Amino acid sequence: MHDSLVEEVTRRPADHAESLTLGDPFDAEVAMGPVVNRQQHERIGGYLGLGVAEGAELVTGGSLADRPGYFVEPTVFLGRHDQRIAREEIFGPVATIIPFSDTADVLTLANDSHFGLNAIIHTDAAQARPSSAASIPASSSSSRAATFCSRWSMLRVPGISRMCGSRASNHARPT
Repeated sequence: MHDSLVEEVTRRPADHAESLTLGDPFDAEVAMGPVVNRQQHERIGGYLGLGVAEGAELVTGGSLADRPGYFVEPTVFLGRHDQRIAREEIFGPVATIIPFSDTADVLTLANDSHFGLNAIIHTDAAQARPSSAASIPASSSSSRAATFCSRWSMLRVPGISRMCGSRASNHARPT
């Protein structure tokens, strides 16, 4: 999230998270069910505490829901790319918003990862889209409405190679 938009835009996912109804996933009025088991419930709880301990700002949520079952409050953090909540796969209802200052900064953040499964660039700066998408080694890079697929579906850890066929584009291929 660009620095100039953080205050304005951070509230949107937080409001959405706060509006979600937890409960039986087979109930049409429920937006989110429990996590799969106690082990995952406890693992997510550990990450929630870790986010706060590492200095992320808790915007909303941040707790294991106080109710029977393995429910987790949908959580939004405002954090940094070097925090574990931003670098590791939590597999729970946790989002971390990471501010950046300019294109060079966001590309540095995007490329400072062991994962490279998908990259989405949403910008109004049309001239930056193709070059920015090509600067991130990921299996697919999206810039606004255009999607580019690299020749190999996984370029970093974990690494399973698969061709993207006719959708492969020179714009997203590493050089």
